[in-house]
Amino acid sequence: MLGVSILFEPLPVGRIGVRLDDDEVVVANDFSTFGWMIEEFVALGVTTIVIARSAPESRLLQQMPPLLRRRIRIVDDTAELQATALIMEPINDEAGCRVLGGGITFSRKIRPQLRAAVTRVHHDLYALSVGLNHKTQVAINHTMLADALDQLRQSLRDDRARSVASQLSGVIAAYHSIRFEGPKVAAATPTQIISLFDQLVNDESYVGFSNSVASLANTAGRRAALSRVRSNVRRLVASPPVQAIVDTVSKLVKVGSAGALPNASSLFSMFQLRAMPILVDVSSARSKALRRWLSMGPSTPPLTRDGRQLTTGGIQWLPPLRSASAGEPGDAVVSMGKARDLLESLISFDRARRSR
Repeated sequence: MLGVSILFEPLPVGRIGVRLDDDEVVVANDFSTFGWMIEEFVALGVTTIVIARSAPESRLLQQMPPLLRRRIRIVDDTAELQATALIMEPINDEAGCRVLGGGITFSRKIRPQLRAAVTRVHHDLYALSVGLNHKTQVAINHTMLADALDQLRQSLRDDRARSVASQLSGVIAAYHSIRFEGPKVAAATPTQIISLFDQLVNDESYVGFSNSVASLANTAGRRAALSRVRSNVRRLVASPPVQAIVDTVSKLVKVGSAGALPNASSLFSMFQLRAMPILVDVSSARSKALRRWLSMGPSTPPLTRDGRQLTTGGIQWLPPLRSASAGEPGDAVVSMGKARDLLESLISFDRARRSR
């Protein structure tokens, strides 16, 4: 992972609290692990940690130590959020869920397996979009994503929804695992696969809006046009005859003048082509960050993603359970620890209260 950029993913931990006036048990997600996750990436040699502007963590930048702050790059993910919502619209409609502020709200009637699949595909599609457009590696388990897409294709009945799931499955099929705990795009991956995902993310007409393209803002049209231009340039760059022709023409027209026309390698390097992002297995880094945080014996109230302490008065928060696990980015649930540890923690709390 040395010398790369990676999209930051939060590491929530489930916390248990007891309301003191009526002994009601409450739960909350604790994001106090933020600093430990950043430090773990830095320790692995990551040069740049990308945080989306929509992420609450982006508001913590000024509070970071200067050495860490220089490693952070905030990116505008407005286009990626919009693209993800548009692409997922047929799936969300059938599953009975809505996208609000980048998050998903589900119907209570949805099956747990379908909910987990939609959650993972939504998260991973967004992450892939950010990785594609902002040239950063992303933390995605491509096997779990492929399984989630298969689950959607088996569960969905709408043709448009299954078509989207099939297209995304084709993109994920272009990845293969390599030895350093993560997958990357195969060297022989057809450029059409990259172009397909580029258009899927950046061309609104691809997701069923072709009839309303004329009413879209000019900027949206430019994004679609640029996506098609990049697709054509990819085919040109991959064509040896084109490279030979450009080099030959370059030599003919120079006629003594310095640099009248660049050669093929220089010319094609001027195009900022987008490659599919590398998928990185961060499970080890997440586990280490969680273990280091737990070793500090945290007993303070949970923190929200933007670093604010939960201000719900009258609640005694129990220390996080040491059996909690880090989980994967995009998981639909958050680990709280083992049931026996939770039971022992509650019994100890109750005994302590009765002895007062």
